[in-house]
Amino acid sequence: MKLKILLLLILVFGLVGCGKFEKEILIPKSKIQNMVAKKFPYKKNAIIAKMNLSSPQVYFKDTNIGLKLDYYGNFLEKEINGLIDFNGQIFYKPEKGAFYIKNFQIVDIVVNEANFSDKEKLKSVVLKLVSNYLEDYPVYRLNPTDFKQNIAKLLLKDVSVKDDNLSVLLST
Repeated sequence: MKLKILLLLILVFGLVGCGKFEKEILIPKSKIQNMVAKKFPYKKNAIIAKMNLSSPQVYFKDTNIGLKLDYYGNFLEKEINGLIDFNGQIFYKPEKGAFYIKNFQIVDIVVNEANFSDKEKLKSVVLKLVSNYLEDYPVYRLNPTDFKQNIAKLLLKDVSVKDDNLSVLLST
């Protein structure tokens, strides 16, 4: 085991010393889905609303990562439920060794209440709730006990979305 680590270190430092090194790692949507699903269901009682968010479905669109969530609750004394679709930009925090979502935006909200007229106010409340809840929650974390992933933390240069994967670019 120690020999493998030593050889990998020699290889990495050899590549760093020899010039430009680039490697793309793809993290499948299913891994991110599993990580996000652990955070739900989520229940929150606010002043004007009580919300229960559940059944997250992760998707990628363009350069963003999105979530579709079922919600149920009381809003302005009306019982409501439906589906909310929001997305945001993926970014990496090197000090945490994890990937997060920022700049949340609501793509769509479906209210299963025919006479509900405060859809914009509901969007604002739900967006704030989701942003506060998920802002500091990683959608994927590099394993600190995995040597290869620790090397990846050192060489990580860019994070993007490609097809149905999170693309991580390693470079020297």
